Amino acid sequence: MEERTKIKFYSGTRTIGGTVISIEYRDERIILDFGLTVTAIGNIMKDIKSDYVRKYLDLGILPKIDGFYSEKDISDKVNIKPLEKSRKKTKVFISHIHLDHMHHIGLVDKSIDVYMSKESLELYNLLNNIGDKVIGDRGYSTISYDETIKFGDINITAFKVDHDIFGAVSYLVKTPDLTAVYSGDLRLNGNHSEWTFNMLEKVSKFKVNVLFLESTNVGSIIKDISCNKDKELQNAEKALIPKIIEEIKDEKATVFFNIYNRNIDRIIAFYEVAKKLGRKLVLELPTAYIASKLLGIKDFYVIEEKELNTNNEVIEVYNNSNKLSLDELSEGGCQYIIENSFSNILSLLDIKYEKAIYIHSNGMPLGDYDSNYNGMRDFLNRLCIEYKYIGASGHATPCDLKFIAEKIKADWFIPIHGFYPENLHVDSGIRFLPEEGKAYAFKDKSVDII
Repeated sequence: MEERTKIKFYSGTRTIGGTVISIEYRDERIILDFGLTVTAIGNIMKDIKSDYVRKYLDLGILPKIDGFYSEKDISDKVNIKPLEKSRKKTKVFISHIHLDHMHHIGLVDKSIDVYMSKESLELYNLLNNIGDKVIGDRGYSTISYDETIKFGDINITAFKVDHDIFGAVSYLVKTPDLTAVYSGDLRLNGNHSEWTFNMLEKVSKFKVNVLFLESTNVGSIIKDISCNKDKELQNAEKALIPKIIEEIKDEKATVFFNIYNRNIDRIIAFYEVAKKLGRKLVLELPTAYIASKLLGIKDFYVIEEKELNTNNEVIEVYNNSNKLSLDELSEGGCQYIIENSFSNILSLLDIKYEKAIYIHSNGMPLGDYDSNYNGMRDFLNRLCIEYKYIGASGHATPCDLKFIAEKIKADWFIPIHGFYPENLHVDSGIRFLPEEGKAYAFKDKSVDII
């Protein structure tokens, strides 16, 4: 019987997040990403304190993958083959460390290697120090940019791309009968578009059979996508700085901002805004720690803490930082630009202001698909704080997705990681919308369900 590469989509085909894809050839298998899908049950899950794998499998939170979980973690409710009784050898490859791509990696059995880029692991370790941990405790391996790891008959190569986080990669996967590209999350209009263009130049030299391409920014309405890549791309990240300055130039306004502290470019943007306006930048301690370690930034303020229960490195950054009390922020609020993440939003009740603006710049909650979003808007409205969204997506525009797909020229084009993948049309390859839980084998212009 002819050996064929099998591809299976466990989740993330029609959601923003939760991407889990397996590619297997003979007894070797790789899993691409192992993230979290936002669901209504999410808040309940926070109260689970033990036996995570078993309980998450019972609830359908973790994908039911044969030969992936230890027998002790599988209950009678779940019909999957345990790792100990499977011939499959598995490695997991993470494209970047946003939670929707890696939230469950700590639950992967310790006998299975989990890879990410060196920069991703560096940021991951910093996040651990500030208490922003995933569930589970295990070690991780790294893959360098442009490095190829050979795993049986599967070869996996990582290429650096631009996304709104440190260390993002796309993967090229080669087996004896198939070449696939997994985009991960990427964009062409950020501060480092050259990284994504470089990836495209390299992978387009291969005869790619299957392209898994994110489709986050594809909307509910089908649009005619026409674009000219000969024109200079607008840098959406750099364009944020004058937009923010224009919105907060009122010298009497106290300004709060909400970012995702994994977004290093956005920390830099607000640092530059503060400098240009002559205001002092006030960071929450976790962000201050990341800015200090990754960017070498020191000239910021942190909010005074009565008690610190955190990592010694984080305490050292706090001790060496300029500090402000909530009373001092109330007295001179218009002198500052103050970080306020959603988890700390109640602190706004203790800060006095005549006029206040809240800049929501891709911090959590991201949008109205998160139940906390409307709560945040209502809370700010009750405090008479003006809400302004000023952000830039970490994801490619539909025009750029079309360009990426047509540059790679895969035989099969599979849009995933979006609510409306069926609305992305490109002039290259056969578009295929897979069903989750089914395994496929692709060959030339045909696809079989296995």
